[in-house]
Amino acid sequence: MKQERNRMYRIIFFFLFLISLTGSGLAQEAGKYSLSGRVVDKETDGGVEFANLGIEGTYIGIACDADGFFRIGIPTEMKDKIVTISAVGFNPIRMAVGELSQLKPLVLKMVPQTYKLSDVEVSAQSRVAYGMIKNVIDRISQNYWQGPLFANTVYRSEVRSDNATVRIREADVEFSDRLGYKMRDHKEAFSDRGYRFDKVKRNFEVRYLSDGMTSMDNLLGLDIVRCPGNILDREYMNDFDLSLEPETMYEGKPVYVVHYTLRKSDFAHSGDFQLKSLDGKILISKDDYAVLHNEFRGVSQQWSVNGRSIASKDSGNHQVSYETTCSYVKYGSAYVPRQMSLVAHYSTAGVTASGNQLTEVSTLDFSSYAPGSSKDFTGRVYFEDTKSN
Repeated sequence: MKQERNRMYRIIFFFLFLISLTGSGLAQEAGKYSLSGRVVDKETDGGVEFANLGIEGTYIGIACDADGFFRIGIPTEMKDKIVTISAVGFNPIRMAVGELSQLKPLVLKMVPQTYKLSDVEVSAQSRVAYGMIKNVIDRISQNYWQGPLFANTVYRSEVRSDNATVRIREADVEFSDRLGYKMRDHKEAFSDRGYRFDKVKRNFEVRYLSDGMTSMDNLLGLDIVRCPGNILDREYMNDFDLSLEPETMYEGKPVYVVHYTLRKSDFAHSGDFQLKSLDGKILISKDDYAVLHNEFRGVSQQWSVNGRSIASKDSGNHQVSYETTCSYVKYGSAYVPRQMSLVAHYSTAGVTASGNQLTEVSTLDFSSYAPGSSKDFTGRVYFEDTKSN
């Protein structure tokens, strides 16, 4: 009986000892604080990746992991020393080691930084720009519509030969997205977004395959928030060179401007199978880090007749240079797409029988929205032969 009681006491003592090492994120070894905790974004509660913790005036420091977690040992005689927590895109935090050791739980909340280009050294602008893009990525789920989205849109395209308009197509198009901005995935971005033509006006008849092809897929692929494989893809963002441009106003809102140039010209980073070069700029709201406008210029060796995202060995349209835009607007409490535009210049003697240069200007304007609407459908109308009105 006595042995059993002693065994129980030992278990209780061991349990209490474990409690003393956990709970607050602090385990004090002989002469040392052992601190375990996390650095998070105060606005989103998401981890701040690779934030730095350092003891001022010493060589003691550590970097957080990709989710903001850290573990560091600090001698107890340094309890009055100052710890600095810093990360690109956030205001630094400073506090005494002793104060830090008393936090329960040990969660450090960093406040996103407001930037002025004049206050940032040129050598540091790239790091600041990366921090801005990371903030945009972290806030996609809270800034953009999460769920089914139906919209009425207006599609317009003009084909010009040496600046003279040859063909015009205007159409009312119903657009549906089953997931909205809930998931950024190649498969979902394609299979869960559909469109169908309603009222159509043309100045030509649809007689051949090329007559019925539209730029709808090319336009929808410009939605960099919905589609992965671009500057807003965490996996690929380090393959872009970034720089800051002067802050400006966009439709009455103050915005940051980040210029980007792609170093790896391939499909994974651009959605263009034959890409040769790409650069652009992205306008970011200072209020909530939402993308309000994106534009880029690209040069491609050739495009398939089915769109720039389709692999093609020879489409006949060599050396395509193009300019694009995509803008967003706040609908209620969340952002939705507002307009996509694409201007493509086909420069080859084989585009037309006469050898003239062709330019195609396409736009898609979202005229009305029904977020959460049950009026959804899948499938895309690649060949438009609706009876013209």
